[in-house]
Amino acid sequence: MPRNNAYKSGLGALPLTRKGLADFIAAEQKKLTFLQYFQSTLLLFTAAILSVATAVILAIFFYAAPIHFSKRGWVQIRNLTPVVTVKTHVDGSLEQVFIKPGQLVQKGALLGAVQTGSIKLDDKETQRKFALKVIELHCLVSLQSNKSVFKLSYDAQILVDKMAGQFDVSYRIKQCERELLRNAMADQSLEESIAALEDQSRLLQNIVKRSGLIKRSDGSNPNIILETIDGAEFPFEQTPATISNTEEDQYRTLVQFAQARQELQTARKEYFQRKLQKEEDLGIAVVLATQEIRYLDKKLHELNKQLDNNFIYASITGTVVGANIAKAGTYYEKFESVFELQPIENEFQISIVLDEGDINKFKTGTPSTITLDKTPKNKGPLSATTVAVLRKPNGTLEAVLDLDGNSKRNADIILASGYHGEGVQRLPANITTGQDKIWKSISDLVLKEPATGSL
Repeated sequence: MPRNNAYKSGLGALPLTRKGLADFIAAEQKKLTFLQYFQSTLLLFTAAILSVATAVILAIFFYAAPIHFSKRGWVQIRNLTPVVTVKTHVDGSLEQVFIKPGQLVQKGALLGAVQTGSIKLDDKETQRKFALKVIELHCLVSLQSNKSVFKLSYDAQILVDKMAGQFDVSYRIKQCERELLRNAMADQSLEESIAALEDQSRLLQNIVKRSGLIKRSDGSNPNIILETIDGAEFPFEQTPATISNTEEDQYRTLVQFAQARQELQTARKEYFQRKLQKEEDLGIAVVLATQEIRYLDKKLHELNKQLDNNFIYASITGTVVGANIAKAGTYYEKFESVFELQPIENEFQISIVLDEGDINKFKTGTPSTITLDKTPKNKGPLSATTVAVLRKPNGTLEAVLDLDGNSKRNADIILASGYHGEGVQRLPANITTGQDKIWKSISDLVLKEPATGSL
């Protein structure tokens, strides 16, 4: 194939000649130059757009974006929740105080006591008497049952132990044991005497029968007249002359038998009379002891009420407030306020003294963060919002802030930082706000001297 007719793939239909090759290279270089120019122009245009956009964003941020402004100073904390006063229910001097300022107390906690000494003594003495009366009542019941051994029931023993306290009542138990023993011995003695007289009477009766001194059914022994007295046969002579003429030994046994029967009847009569009298006396004594126990029980309830009235309890859960807390020895009239408690749910307000240059930093609605110096690390800062900027009569500027978030958490932080719980109190803190603008800060820095006052 001839050279001038030769073709090379990729070069189109151009003949592969020196001139054609030069034209082809020139055309390609022109295309490449144009493409590079287009890319450079596009890149410059994009960079210009980005630069303008960045400049606009920076201008907007520079003009409108806030910066955080932080300064150390003093804040005034004011509790808007009213305190609750706790009053005494009796007249008298404050005897004891169980709390201190700033202490958190639960509802029902004991705060103080007004003159309870005499009431406590009376209460202890009444309890002692109550315990003794319980023992006495059980002793009387044991005497009614003719028991010889004294033992309190389980419930009665628990009650006596509770009431007696440090008092020794064992002597009364010993007295009761001796009374039971004496009663048992007296009953036994009478019963043994009656038994002895019965034996003696039966013995003499047998002797009289064997001696033939009792009138037979056939009418023998006509000189002896048998009469019946209370069912017992008793011999009487018809006349004193007849008795004087009879041999003394003949009737001695019969007389002894009659005397023995009479003594037996007297002993039985005394025994039953004693038993009836004892039952009557013990019944009256049991009634009186029961009435006295009821009286002492009622008195104990009244004394407990008096003690409750003399004790002062917390009416709410809150914090003890007051720089001058009630002191022992102070006299209070009935229903006079003794203690003050700040409720646990509180609404606080914070105010900050401002310099003239800080007004714009605390415009209405501006959020702020306040970290009190003594705030525990695990509590965190307080979040607040400016509600007003006021100028006081003396010319001082003051920003008023309301606390945001949970009121209980805020109260815990403030109380833990040293706030007493009531009134207005100054505390050191770091205050951070984000209301100031960059351009304004630079302007203030360039055109004005920096403020030197504390917040």
